[in-house]
Amino acid sequence: MDDYLALCEEEGRKPDVPLKGSFNVRPGRELHRRAMFYAKRRGLNLNTVVSDALRRYLDREDHAA
Repeated sequence: MDDYLALCEEEGRKPDVPLKGSFNVRPGRELHRRAMFYAKRRGLNLNTVVSDALRRYLDREDHAA
């Protein structure tokens, strides 16, 4: 942590603020409904479905770049 803070100071920038790990998503009614039924069919909660989908999307993007 000290190294990170020293680097930020050296580069003249503010350290990143830790994220709390949650955010609101507004997918619209139809996508929300589809995601809810998808989760229910698989015995998952909606948060797990959204987190898994976001992870897959970002992993695919990371490999494409």
